[in-house]
Amino acid sequence: MQDPTDHVVQLAALTQQEASDTLREQMPTLDQPLFAQTLTDDERKALIDCYPPLAEVRYSPPATLPQAERHFGKGHRHEDQSLCQVQYTISAIVRPVDVLGYVLLPILPADQVARVYAILNDIRTLILHAGGVANEARNNIALRAVNPSFSLTPSWSKDYTMAIDQFKETVSANASLQKMLKDATPSSRQFRRSDPNASFFRDVPPLGGGGQPESRFPSSLLDTSTVKLSPDTDDPKVL
Repeated sequence: MQDPTDHVVQLAALTQQEASDTLREQMPTLDQPLFAQTLTDDERKALIDCYPPLAEVRYSPPATLPQAERHFGKGHRHEDQSLCQVQYTISAIVRPVDVLGYVLLPILPADQVARVYAILNDIRTLILHAGGVANEARNNIALRAVNPSFSLTPSWSKDYTMAIDQFKETVSANASLQKMLKDATPSSRQFRRSDPNASFFRDVPPLGGGGQPESRFPSSLLDTSTVKLSPDTDDPKVL
């Protein structure tokens, strides 16, 4: 049995070759740039309708999580809707790829099946990756709507952009982490530097100043060196 990975070695030489005229005739879009062409809604719908959807494949993008949508502002809603439209456009690529798989299987020689379907599966894998990247971006929008610093690790449910329980757990985990970091951050008061020349003990202010009450008596009466008692009376006399 042929190794499915042999197609990688066999196709490596094609990167240095130009497409043949026959190939260009069969695939005229080879001459068009990858990121410059858009289709009208009617053109896109007509093209998609050529390929019936498979019953077991969900082509509609996941819905926005209601718990997050309640926090959406105008910008969040616009971003989410734009990414949802990108996901819808990506899902349309899967339909012709899946139909091709069904068409080729009965007509391919047995020795070519593994090689061809390895290529088809690689195409589908890259399509799924593109849809998943858009989904992760929508999940991050949902978390940023709650708090701009929140983010998540990929891989989630497909009914909504993420599972409701995991959304709540992620919000709770981010909130707890922020609180822990805030509590661990020293207060700005702890970083205030004191004057290195200041004394540890507060200086005692002189009488009549620095918080001490001023005396209401004349300063001359407070000078005990000028006060003497008269021998005949107890009245003090100022000499």
